[in-house]
Amino acid sequence: MEGISAYVDPKDAQRGTEAAHEIFSRFTQEKYPTNIPLNRKNPLTAILESMVDKSPDRLLPYSKFMNTSLFHPEFGYYTRNVKLGIEDDFSTYPELLPSFGGHVGQSLLNVWIAMDTPSKFQIVEMGAGKGGLAESLLNWAKKVHPDFYQAIQYQIVEQSPKLIQTQKKRLKAFNGTEIFPGNEVNQDKVEWIEGSAIDLKASGIKGIEGAIISNELPDTFPVERVIRAPDGKIKQKYVTIENGGWVEVWRDPSPEVTEYIKKYDYWIWGDIEEPINLAAAIWQRNINSALKRGAL
Repeated sequence: MEGISAYVDPKDAQRGTEAAHEIFSRFTQEKYPTNIPLNRKNPLTAILESMVDKSPDRLLPYSKFMNTSLFHPEFGYYTRNVKLGIEDDFSTYPELLPSFGGHVGQSLLNVWIAMDTPSKFQIVEMGAGKGGLAESLLNWAKKVHPDFYQAIQYQIVEQSPKLIQTQKKRLKAFNGTEIFPGNEVNQDKVEWIEGSAIDLKASGIKGIEGAIISNELPDTFPVERVIRAPDGKIKQKYVTIENGGWVEVWRDPSPEVTEYIKKYDYWIWGDIEEPINLAAAIWQRNINSALKRGAL
């Protein structure tokens, strides 16, 4: 058997060493300049800069930086620039696999049957993207089990006005007059609630009898970032501005982050940034309270 040899270009090895040193240095410095200058052409920059200036010690928690960047009503990524699709920024299973909605629908059909086939079955989807899951699920139910389809009342909780408009165009066939065998029904199958899936009380979501569903929603929640420093202590990331550029600052974790790590026995590895999704824990508690009967 011939031996297998591998050749590594010394320049590649050097670049790898430098990259590893760069990453490690971020965790050994209390303050790390990112060398990313402020983009004054982006209107979101001024908003974030103001938030930094108003924060204690000019240290903005990373979660607030992330939340504003993603969900600012005018300039956030999801409210203005989001591009979902195979050839766009990213895609999800409901867009990649048309059958995905049918598989979810079959599970929900089983829940409906277990609830003794009520005449009203609420499906609350949180963060529906371009509406692919809703479209494929409703098409499947209408074709395979019309009685289940007629019982469905589909609600979409969506924070992005732009995505709501996209969803309404895609799902318009499900609102209005629909003809079933021997029966013509005038109904709006889908309705929208504009608001945050995290703050369900503000959105008026309660007493749900049916199912609450989502696909990859917690991935969009703003997170804190923490590390285990070389001295073994947990540090939390904050964002500030110095000399016209973004700077990462590592400080002691907030009481909320400390409590989260303790409560969920979350082990933080050394030299790796770990996300702390405080919003996901709040969301989980809220959807548990919002569901009266059915499934999550």
